[in-house]
Amino acid sequence: MGTWEIGGAMVTPALGLHWEEALNDNTITVSQSLPGTSSVSVSEDVSDTSILADASLRFTRENTSMELALVHEYNDDYTATGGSITFRWAF
Repeated sequence: MGTWEIGGAMVTPALGLHWEEALNDNTITVSQSLPGTSSVSVSEDVSDTSILADASLRFTRENTSMELALVHEYNDDYTATGGSITFRWAF
């Protein structure tokens, strides 16, 4: 992580790598039903270990900032990717 000034704005990049371990049995159960029918449940035992990588860029100028972020999660049973844009105005 570091900070640079570009065009009057402060730019702060960040990178992260995380290892997560579930502390429970990590079984997920989902129940679904339609009107007039009985409920159906599906259970899946999900791997206890996940690895997450994230990257972000924050642009700050005076009392406003914008952050662009991306996160990717890998697990033996699934992968997931997400992103966000956050605007802040301090007063």
